[in-house]
Amino acid sequence: MKKAVDKIEPDWHWGTPEGSREFDRLVDRSITFRETLGWLEKAETLTLRMAAGVCE
Repeated sequence: MKKAVDKIEPDWHWGTPEGSREFDRLVDRSITFRETLGWLEKAETLTLRMAAGVCE
């Protein structure tokens, strides 16, 4: 079941280190654990392909 998420409005503050961390926390609350695992698996696959020189 997908969590209800408030609409996230763009903000200049997200361009700062503190704002970037705040934005990450907002997004982290909006995705499920299963979605997080999927993202991590894709990131790992990309890393392995780049290390092997397969990515174009």
